[in-house]
Amino acid sequence: MQALAFPAPFRLESITARATGWHDPEARLDLAFEREEFVLFGQPVALADAPDRHEMVEAFVRLREEETHSISPGVFLPILAHHGMLPLLDRWLVKRAIEWLASLRPAARPVVLVTVGEECLEDALFPPFVQGVLRTANVSPTRLTFQISHAAPAHTVGWGVGPAALKALGCSLAVTGVGRGQFGFDRILRLGPAYVKLDGSLVRALAVGGVGASKAPIVCRACRAQGIFVIAEDVESAEMLEGARESGAFFIQGAAVAVPRQTVPGRSPLDPIGM
Repeated sequence: MQALAFPAPFRLESITARATGWHDPEARLDLAFEREEFVLFGQPVALADAPDRHEMVEAFVRLREEETHSISPGVFLPILAHHGMLPLLDRWLVKRAIEWLASLRPAARPVVLVTVGEECLEDALFPPFVQGVLRTANVSPTRLTFQISHAAPAHTVGWGVGPAALKALGCSLAVTGVGRGQFGFDRILRLGPAYVKLDGSLVRALAVGGVGASKAPIVCRACRAQGIFVIAEDVESAEMLEGARESGAFFIQGAAVAVPRQTVPGRSPLDPIGM
């Protein structure tokens, strides 16, 4: 799980109290884990040439309080990071995503994209944890793809033990945020991902023109030449969808395809009824 940037510690407590009403955030989050107050959401990823055909799902975590609108979405993530609790949430996300996959018919199991933080990617015990959950649930590791930010430190992307160990299990990798800033394709190739996510800023530019509009096809061509599938993220309109398709993106994700929804055991986005 990728945490948002948060302010200096001396300001965080007062900002947290204003944003959430929590006066003891660590105790509140401990209670959330104890009471199972986190919820697994999924956002379908579709074929660019067939937006109604959902092939993958990106998994997210939400806190039940977000659903009542008593706190803003994602506000708890920097608080978790501040208290060193993100690895715990990452493991929760991976376990619940695999358990959801296990509830589906094998033929209806999509590829699930999950994002975990640097602590898990650098933790030698994380890949065995993933392997154990997959075996217990009898879910193929090919159904799980770990997303890593293109902006992540070099010692994490490509050189750390985590990504290589997860690939060795049979899981796939995806690099997110590609096209924002310097492309760095050599660095991407060293990681060996199955997927690359075209940054939303480039996707938005496809609808209005500009530098990003010319950069997107370059990224797509380079990836296609290496057998890497491109996912255009943050596709919010019909114009952006058409631009992503014309640029060479193979998959699309965003509100123009489907919004995130709470996952339901036994219900797959590959089924006609949807999630």
